Amino acid sequence: MAADKGRLQGADRQAHKGRAPARTMRRETNPTGALITGFALMTLGAGPLPAHAHGGPPSTYDVLLGSGSVSLVTSHGFFSEDADWEWICEEATSADLAPSSARTPSRWLVGTSEGLNTSSEGCDWTLDPGLEGTYILRVMQDVLNPERAWVATQEGLWLVDGEEDALLEMTPDLSLRHMGQRADGDLLLVGFEGSQPTALLGDQRIPLPAKTGRIEVVNSDMQGRFYVRFPAGFQDRLIRVSEDGAEVVLESTDMIRDVVAMGEDLYVLYRDGVAWSSDDGVTWSEPVGEPITCLRGGSGGFYACPPGPGPTALLVAPSLDRDPASWVWETALNFSDVTTNTCPVGTTAGNQCPYLWRIAGEELGAITTESEDTPQVNATSNSGCGAGSRHAAPTGFAVLLACLGALAVRSARSRISR
Repeated sequence: MAADKGRLQGADRQAHKGRAPARTMRRETNPTGALITGFALMTLGAGPLPAHAHGGPPSTYDVLLGSGSVSLVTSHGFFSEDADWEWICEEATSADLAPSSARTPSRWLVGTSEGLNTSSEGCDWTLDPGLEGTYILRVMQDVLNPERAWVATQEGLWLVDGEEDALLEMTPDLSLRHMGQRADGDLLLVGFEGSQPTALLGDQRIPLPAKTGRIEVVNSDMQGRFYVRFPAGFQDRLIRVSEDGAEVVLESTDMIRDVVAMGEDLYVLYRDGVAWSSDDGVTWSEPVGEPITCLRGGSGGFYACPPGPGPTALLVAPSLDRDPASWVWETALNFSDVTTNTCPVGTTAGNQCPYLWRIAGEELGAITTESEDTPQVNATSNSGCGAGSRHAAPTGFAVLLACLGALAVRSARSRISR
């Protein structure tokens, strides 16, 4: 077991793999829903609804192990084993769909289009003052010091130490797009010099053989080489970067969900299964075995994201053979096992999550009909899903309209074709 777990590399990679699979979007117009939402917004007069609701069956985007417990980043919010899988609604973090997230032993860190939100217990969430209004490219726990985290923005690289506010650590002279870190602590920064994709590794500046606008550092291996994904429509290019330069591993391939290195073996996770290379990426098998979309190694064995959307939230295996065709996964958690949020009224989550549980609980499968499992909440001076700020006092009418707006948003998003 210890040998198997030691083969898994890149447990530092956080929320970007919490990112949702690319989708072809088809929206249907719902005049009634649009009317309700618009009327609610006009009535509140305090900015947009604080809801980023997600309709339809749930999916798991990432498994976080950096706190010492198992935590999940999903389409329907956050859950953690040490909190008995209690639901933290994504609305409490002001996060967009599939945010970049990390969890240290001290707190959650969630990157959004509005900045970095943090929480020590999952109930009260605070926007980091140094990053307010900043689009977060990636949040990643440091591989050497678990209490530290790195935050990438277009401005540069920020360091969050323990419970301190973020400090700007580096301003690279390129348009930063993403970052990664390998086992020795060295960082890889990727972005653009003009139109040229470029990587910064230590003092080296490495041109990257790709022309697409998106760059994503996926993982690293035991030799200290980084794997960088370049999405282009429904096809990806996979490049390996080290001090020796950049080389193309896969010229053109189907959409990559994850890249994992175990010893001398490489694995690429696809929608249809897991491709395996035993010769350092020279040749690859066809995708085989049960599809998974992320893979992490921890004290409990190996954890994987199921190929959602669907009822399963987390897969586990005590050990893995070399051949992915023989990998056997067991269900460690179903979404129906998630419990309602119990944060007290007056906290960020306590002011919002209970109002959305009726919808989210049904989508998760945790509740099926109107029952006593659904918490009864009363609008108080410090609560309400329609509050202009996360701690403001909404009126009863505003609460009603905001909740109707959230219902309309969830209904509309449930019709998005994934």
